[in-house]
Amino acid sequence: MRRWLLEMSMLPELNVGDVLRVLVETHRGGPRKSAVTRACNQANGRHTGKLSSDVADYRVIRLGRGPTGLVIVESDADEETLARVVPAVDEVCPVRFARIADAEFEYWQNATDQLLYRNHPERLQGLSLVDNGLPPPLDQLVVDTSRNPGRRRIRNEGLVEGLGHRMWFGADYPRVMRQTVEALRGLGGEWSEEHPGLWQVRWHPTPIVETTDGDVFRRMELFRDSAFGDPTGRAPVATAPPRGSVAHELRIITAHEEARQLLEDWAERTDGITTRQATRITIPTTGEVIQDGDDVACWQNHSDSRRREFLVGPGGLVAIRPDAETAAFLVSVATALDLPVVSAHE
Repeated sequence: MRRWLLEMSMLPELNVGDVLRVLVETHRGGPRKSAVTRACNQANGRHTGKLSSDVADYRVIRLGRGPTGLVIVESDADEETLARVVPAVDEVCPVRFARIADAEFEYWQNATDQLLYRNHPERLQGLSLVDNGLPPPLDQLVVDTSRNPGRRRIRNEGLVEGLGHRMWFGADYPRVMRQTVEALRGLGGEWSEEHPGLWQVRWHPTPIVETTDGDVFRRMELFRDSAFGDPTGRAPVATAPPRGSVAHELRIITAHEEARQLLEDWAERTDGITTRQATRITIPTTGEVIQDGDDVACWQNHSDSRRREFLVGPGGLVAIRPDAETAAFLVSVATALDLPVVSAHE
């Protein structure tokens, strides 16, 4: 049975438990609901989790800080099941880039420590070694993987560079890499838009492995250069905010000390923000609506399962990727304090 690697680079506000739950719900036939809830809660605290069912097992790791929200899923589930996970997770937290690859191929393509080859010395034969660049006594020779077609690296732009025979490019990819999906579509593959802003490409009909034809590896390098080449020389790409947010940031501006103090006093009285939709109750037999309240957005302890970042500094309050309800509430706060508010999409 093939072991798959599903790697997703997304916005950093992500709970590992959310991914575990999506995996189980997508695959079906999984463990009992109580076991899933317990595993998800533990994963949220540890940033890693494992879950096994009658049909598959999953190992999920949450890596990255700052702009990178990286989730690695290893599973022996079938490929189509994992492919359905990406758009499902994107509904929970927008995906910038994702790919499916053969887990064993990925492992050896990025294995630099010679100790990893002690049980497979035949794999080390013919590989070039380079100095790891560390000072003594930490310096040693490591395997040079810089030219491997399956190499991967974490980018400063907030995603992980790597390729697979199936890949996804999300709504936030054009902004961070300054590259349009239209430009990539001309490089081959079968493209389809899963939902607005999330594109899937079946770049190669079969998984990329060591025995794959050399011409495929050459085309991979061309695709890699276009998709992940240095974006600083490219013009910015105007894109809509990713699904689930109204802006990349929303800023309440405090231009003077008195305004800043008003905002800080207000922030000190708050612990977090939660939003909930209106409660709507109807009589089943008649359809009569007996309660239909307004949507509520208020500052309380978190209860909406998504971590959101709010920063208060000398220039005011910055909300990182607020959803529509949160943004509307913050605008009302700014109005009440008579402070200007701006949204930034770049």
